[in-house]
Amino acid sequence: LYGKHAKHRAEALCFFQIALIQHKAENFVEAGEFYKKALSASDSLDHRTKINCYNGLALIKRERGDFDNAEQDFRMAYDIAKAENDTPWIAILLGNIGSIHLKEENYDSALFYYDANLNIIKKTTEFENEIETYTNLAKVYMGKNNVKYSFAYLDSAMAVIKNKKIVFNDFFNPMDEINRQYALAYAHK
Repeated sequence: LYGKHAKHRAEALCFFQIALIQHKAENFVEAGEFYKKALSASDSLDHRTKINCYNGLALIKRERGDFDNAEQDFRMAYDIAKAENDTPWIAILLGNIGSIHLKEENYDSALFYYDANLNIIKKTTEFENEIETYTNLAKVYMGKNNVKYSFAYLDSAMAVIKNKKIVFNDFFNPMDEINRQYALAYAHK
């Protein structure tokens, strides 16, 4: 109906919401199609929706191992965030770019992006990203065979959880990954 009545913004927002639902359901082909449909009307979208679309496409491509194209989409989202001075998204996207380098075992480059992410995110209220970044830094240091630093970053993640008295929910519970990384670090030790 929105399409028939040339309500492009409403139509694009519907496409975006469908993309999110399909992505959550791990229907990645459908999610990708709807992210692209939403972006086709990007003139009518706010910057955060555009960022979310490019980020969603990149996450799908990263999941499939298409790292070059995933990084390209993360950088598209980053450019929008940078132009809008959207500090939380700038940090998140730096971390997402770092995740590509971590998956490629390019640890020094991953470290560069995660450090940049952490320096920004610590100044915001985005505690979820801070915890995830500490955990990812622990993974980087495990890849570099530096167990001491790996433990230090895991301990930092736990300190944020404890000091901020964070209660987890279905959408955010990093403990499985933190415990997995602790187990790998102890096994390595």
